[in-house]
Amino acid sequence: MNEAVRSGETSVPDNFFAELYDSAVASGTPPLEFHIFDAQLAPRLNFEWLCAQIPDKKDLTELTSLVQEGYIRKWPVDGGSYGFTLYSVEEFKFLKRLRDFKRYDDEELKYIAMLAQRDIDGTIEILPYDKLDESDLVSFRVRLIDLIAEEEHHIKWRTENNLDITEHQERLHNWQKWQSAVTEKEDTDLSERQRHKISRFLFQLRLIDEFVRIDNSKRFQSLVLQGYSPEVFFKSWEQQFGGEATFGKIDWHSTLETFKYSRAQGRRFPLRTPDFYLTENGIHFSQYLSPAAYLRIYDRYDLSELFPLIEQLGRDLWYPTVLRTDEAQCAGCGNSFRRTLSTKQYCSDKCRNRARGRRWRARDPERARMAQARYWRSYGEEEP
Repeated sequence: MNEAVRSGETSVPDNFFAELYDSAVASGTPPLEFHIFDAQLAPRLNFEWLCAQIPDKKDLTELTSLVQEGYIRKWPVDGGSYGFTLYSVEEFKFLKRLRDFKRYDDEELKYIAMLAQRDIDGTIEILPYDKLDESDLVSFRVRLIDLIAEEEHHIKWRTENNLDITEHQERLHNWQKWQSAVTEKEDTDLSERQRHKISRFLFQLRLIDEFVRIDNSKRFQSLVLQGYSPEVFFKSWEQQFGGEATFGKIDWHSTLETFKYSRAQGRRFPLRTPDFYLTENGIHFSQYLSPAAYLRIYDRYDLSELFPLIEQLGRDLWYPTVLRTDEAQCAGCGNSFRRTLSTKQYCSDKCRNRARGRRWRARDPERARMAQARYWRSYGEEEP
């Protein structure tokens, strides 16, 4: 996951999740859960299903080509076949738009598709889907471990910085009471009231998680569709739920380090921005620039920061030591590690837990926790 692109902010109304849940229950239908990126659905979503989701049948030839050539991910299923995720439809639309730009050759397009998939893998590694065959009670126990660890982390940090910890202590106490109430229990041991509260709370967490997965995926698409290379990091960004991201100034230090890592893996693509791209042969502008236009780009892209960094890195930026094909760059600390699973994005539990501690389920964690507390209080359901 593009680590520097995390300073934006999104929010939802405090009663949004409660209203969604209650309206579904009142209508007698299961509360909505998206599972857009969930590979557990792959056995149900075969190629015939994917074709049926494409409105313009003239696109089916291109869809078949993108699947067969590995641009669109296929998930192995029992019987030696393969399936897809609900996101595969959006994946096709994204790749079709990139092809229509005629900016990338096939090799670079496949590289972008691979990085888009890894970006999703990084999100799901720290925000995994609950197992479909697990009961709400089992899923809730797993979530409580995460919630307790999060509050303990915030209490430690706020204590070290002489900040108030009252609300975090209250939440920690509440989660610990819940943990005591459901440990070593079966579904039949719970009251109807407890089962309802657990179902309501899991719905909230699952839906927020899915919004974050959608936002992260949409942000990656925004990055590339606006003309940036996937390696580009930003000092700030803004994004509303499910919308296109607006990016601030580029963090050139992080960008060049990531670009160097890509080249160490044998990738030899330009480093792109909407107005120019970089290669070992220099900077190439997309059009002729007047002196005034050049000054605007010089300021917008902080070229006074970029040029000294390129000079400092020198030849090593363009011709770094080649890495093994199974070496990866940790999405948490940025260090290289040996990947044992193709979807693994973090070098250790420490880095994965640090990312989990950032929660990724809200750009404004404090507001999200306060909304969560108000959500429980509005129903008088803070206690088990």
